[in-house]
Amino acid sequence: MLRAYFTEGLNISDPDVLVACATEVGFDAGEVRAFLDSDAGHGEVMEDLAQAAAVGITAVPTFVFNGQWSVPGAQDIDVFERVLERLLAKEAAQLTDGQVCVDDVCDV
Repeated sequence: MLRAYFTEGLNISDPDVLVACATEVGFDAGEVRAFLDSDAGHGEVMEDLAQAAAVGITAVPTFVFNGQWSVPGAQDIDVFERVLERLLAKEAAQLTDGQVCVDDVCDV
């Protein structure tokens, strides 16, 4: 879809374009067309939109880490590295908090 939109300039809201994209990666054209012509998936999409709105997500893409940290929009790799480093440090602190280790055996 990215290639269709950004490279080929195709309208990815056109069902024919979506079917073509799906068949390129191995989906059955008839099944894809039937899905697009139905209401299948509508509930899930609406639920995802409601969850995003509930936590203040307003940009696409938005990347959510551990359900607690979000990075909105297109960002440099440095931003993702800092978020991941902070999450790892936080998790490491939680893992070692209160641990007692004797002879390579740890009680939590």
